[in-house]
Amino acid sequence: MRFILAMTAMLACMSVQASAQDNNKRAALEFSDTKCKTWTDRRIRAAIYEDASRMASWAFGFVSGVNLSTSNDKNALDFLSNVEPDSRGKPNAVTAWLDEYCGAHPQEGFVEAVIALTNELKQRAQHK
Repeated sequence: MRFILAMTAMLACMSVQASAQDNNKRAALEFSDTKCKTWTDRRIRAAIYEDASRMASWAFGFVSGVNLSTSNDKNALDFLSNVEPDSRGKPNAVTAWLDEYCGAHPQEGFVEAVIALTNELKQRAQHK
């Protein structure tokens, strides 16, 4: 199971390697046309919460893939080592960050929001 998760994360990382700041866009395998507003709407409405869960799983896989992709780099920090899971094993800090970011930037792409999250996590790890 861990192998499958690691491979999924690695594929997510390989599918989108871009920086939100420099508009060096790459293709994403999923959610490439999805706006932050969709994340916020699905998180609010219980009837479509399953969609939000799928989006969250994709985001978890993406940030995990980016983190794992640097495992051979001695200078790279494990930027997820300080992300604490909740009692169900879910990284609520990640979804809370996306809730806040997407609420403030509803027209931004969801993929770009996850890239911004990844960059934020890397910056936080460097300052610890």
